[in-house]
Amino acid sequence: MNWRRYFWPVIGIAAVVFSLWLLIHELRGISLDDVWAG
Repeated sequence: MNWRRYFWPVIGIAAVVFSLWLLIHELRGISLDDVWAG
């Protein structure tokens, strides 16, 4: 059962990648000046 060794690390990496993808899409329309002004 070698796949069990890599199951949760793959889930964790996928969660991080998905979170970064969502963050990039949320921040795509915001300029850096808006971030500093906020």
